[in-house]
Amino acid sequence: MRQVHDLSPRLMIKALTAAGCDFDARVAEQYQAGALVSELMRKHGLSHGRVRKALEAHGLDIPSGNYLRKVTDAEFMAAFSTGKNDVQIAREMNIDRGTVRKRRKTLMAGG
Repeated sequence: MRQVHDLSPRLMIKALTAAGCDFDARVAEQYQAGALVSELMRKHGLSHGRVRKALEAHGLDIPSGNYLRKVTDAEFMAAFSTGKNDVQIAREMNIDRGTVRKRRKTLMAGG
């Protein structure tokens, strides 16, 4: 999604905060409603660290990258066999769709 304003994300957050909007709370609400971290990053033009900071400010913790390794190859293969696309699988497993895409490529290639 393209940004339709001329403000950098940092200046936009400052402007919203000055106007009384709790930007971090909005990000936390969207995350709790099911938005992936990568979606929040794209939507708001934020870095991974800035999204993490917003979530931690509201008592939420996102799994570290090591969390992604906890999904076994068997779980991925079972998910792939259902015919679901990478986005659907990512949402169900609560991981980034890029990770699903990479694992699909690796596992379907045989290694």
